Amino acid sequence: NDKKRDEITAILEKKLKSLPKLIDVEVEEPLKKKEYILNLKQSNLIRYNVTPSNITTVLRTFVEGSILYSINKGDEEVDVRLTVPELDKTNLKELLNLRVENKQGQLIYLRNIVEIEEVTRPVNIARNNYKRTTMVYANIAEKVKSTPLEMAEEIENKIFPEITNQFSSAILLFKGEIEDTRESQGEFRNSIIIVVVLIYMVLIIMFNSLTKPFLVLSIVPFGLAGVTLILFGHGMSIFGFFAVIGALGMIGVVVNDAIVMIDKIDKTMEIKTDHPWHVIAKVSSTRLRPVLLTTLTTVVGILP
Repeated sequence: NDKKRDEITAILEKKLKSLPKLIDVEVEEPLKKKEYILNLKQSNLIRYNVTPSNITTVLRTFVEGSILYSINKGDEEVDVRLTVPELDKTNLKELLNLRVENKQGQLIYLRNIVEIEEVTRPVNIARNNYKRTTMVYANIAEKVKSTPLEMAEEIENKIFPEITNQFSSAILLFKGEIEDTRESQGEFRNSIIIVVVLIYMVLIIMFNSLTKPFLVLSIVPFGLAGVTLILFGHGMSIFGFFAVIGALGMIGVVVNDAIVMIDKIDKTMEIKTDHPWHVIAKVSSTRLRPVLLTTLTTVVGILP
């Protein structure tokens, strides 16, 4: 409903402009052009016994021409097209003076069966999920510490309910950075679960144990904590697609490092009778180089 959507857009624009944290609030206005709609006079169609298909054929011939036949000219085929001179195509009166053949073979003036309506309409129609949409844009003001996600939640909690209470059929949603971030967060959560489960299954086969893989997987939370600290260190409170890919790759790296450490400890424990803490300390001191090499080779491999 164009009228209701315009009302909703006006309300939304006004409310967004009232928020001090937002600037540059504007509504997307599509380019509009003049159009001529040809409406059929149904009663006259019956009266003059004219079929709509004949009208469309005449109109098509007037605008782009109808191919009568083709002739061969050397290696190419040339279409012989019936139409009217280009100068006459700019005059609506000439269009209405065209005549259409009815079922009895008589010629009826187009003006007797068609009326022209002049309207101004947008050149293109924006849609989302097959529904017509209107985009409202805004930027966060300078020196405002709120993130786009925090602003989106504030708008969803304060402004959206007021509009949906007034217009129950309205669909209000965010596009762009907010939509991408929310999608990546959901996918990240699912990816983490899948990755951890798959790694656990591989480790069961490797260690021939159901409990030892948990020792290896215990490194994952520490690795993710490191990712979080690094992002905050760069002033990033929102992660995107590439950060997710990097974090998943990092899980593989730290798991490899943990395997290098625990596998060596496991084998040493079987041979030596020293106190476990002594074994762990001694093995850890010898595993620094392999752990660093495992990490660096993976990082260098994915760096390009």
